Amino acid sequence: MKKETKVTSRASQTRSNTERPKVWTPPSSLDAPPAPDGFRHRWIRAESLGFQDSKNISGRLRSGYELVRADEYKDQD
Repeated sequence: MKKETKVTSRASQTRSNTERPKVWTPPSSLDAPPAPDGFRHRWIRAESLGFQDSKNISGRLRSGYELVRADEYKDQD
């Protein structure tokens, strides 16, 4: 009598087959510190190709944006 052995491939034993799929998030090279409740941080262009973009800044301020200084977040770099 022959013993029947169950053969499994090594590919089925890898951890990646048992992990849940990761949700894709867009990359961000300009991460901002967490905003206070009820607010969101957005980056505003102040300069482009070495030229000041004061039109963009003043337009954003007129539309309701408020500038936040880095020293307001003492625990962040």
